[in-house]
Amino acid sequence: MPARASGRLLLLAAAVAAAALLLASPSPSWARSLSQVAAEDDATTEAPGGNETAAGGNSSDVDLGPWKQGTNFSVPVTAKAFRFGASGQNVTLAENFCGYGPLSSPYVVGISPDSPLTKRLPLSGCGACLEVVCAAGSPACVHPDATDASLTPASAPGPTDAEAASNVLAPGRLLLRVADQCRTCGPLDLNLHYDAFAQLADTRVGVANLTYRYVTCPSLGRKISVYVNAFRPSEGGWLRLSVRDVAGDGLAEVAITRCPRAGPSPSPSPRDGGAASPAGSAAGRGGGGSAAGGIGGGGGLTPGCAGTLRGPSWRIMQNTVGAQWEYAGLPRLPFDLRLTDVAGQEIIVWNAITNTTAPAVYETHAQFAPPPPPGAEEEGVYTGPNGR
Repeated sequence: MPARASGRLLLLAAAVAAAALLLASPSPSWARSLSQVAAEDDATTEAPGGNETAAGGNSSDVDLGPWKQGTNFSVPVTAKAFRFGASGQNVTLAENFCGYGPLSSPYVVGISPDSPLTKRLPLSGCGACLEVVCAAGSPACVHPDATDASLTPASAPGPTDAEAASNVLAPGRLLLRVADQCRTCGPLDLNLHYDAFAQLADTRVGVANLTYRYVTCPSLGRKISVYVNAFRPSEGGWLRLSVRDVAGDGLAEVAITRCPRAGPSPSPSPRDGGAASPAGSAAGRGGGGSAAGGIGGGGGLTPGCAGTLRGPSWRIMQNTVGAQWEYAGLPRLPFDLRLTDVAGQEIIVWNAITNTTAPAVYETHAQFAPPPPPGAEEEGVYTGPNGR
């Protein structure tokens, strides 16, 4: 055998022996598994809007207090609240867990993946409303008189949450909507935008104790809007969307179809989904809608489609993550949506989506009716989540 070939064989044998030794030896400090990397990623989490927080870690033995049984979230609980963002900073939340797209209101909140709200409410808690005050006895409260007792409807200053026309119910008493998750928060902890936090507690403390409870979302005078996150018109078509500013206790179902038109259909243009603007804008409104099993406005629908809420043409969209709904195998544009809330109310919004623009926001004229007044539950008329 030539000397050059013999040398190559010796080098190859040495390499094989070295590899075998490496595999047999303990892993070096720089060799990390994917699970180790994932664990490290979980240790440092971005808060809503991509801002890192120093939130406390999750714990399986945290005292959930009255929420331990997960039967009545209207009972107040007290926990830590962290903050993200800066004073006056626009709240974009473009990549939020719930999938609502860019938002402009600071009255949003992130909850833990281990929160009872995440585990028990529709859409992993996305879109749920919380009435929040500073915890009694906390030295950080900026409104010491607006604490735990303010969550009792009989003694609450200002309007009740059902009568609210604003996220500020009273000084030191806020109505916040769940729009994201905080992976490093404890099961009951909250993550608030700076401007909302500042209305409850001194921002110099960084972390404050807040008391809050779940409430049925009022409309606040706003109509539902549809945020189209992604739209693929080719290969049969695929769509992902979320429904924002939903009054009540959350959506149970979203269905899509294209009802036959008796005449020309209006074609409103959507608002650019990349630019946040206040809810209720008149730009790009959809065709219409109404609650409780009906439809509203014009739109040129044929009676057969309009009158058949459960007809065969409707296709149920899949709730994938958070408040996001997806469907593949789309009909032709424009699309009509049927929205069903957990109380069983149904809305048809026709011309809800009129073109393939994405991301985009489509405003509507639709909103769910408020629940019946107190006492209707005893008559078996209305039952919210957890028997509320």
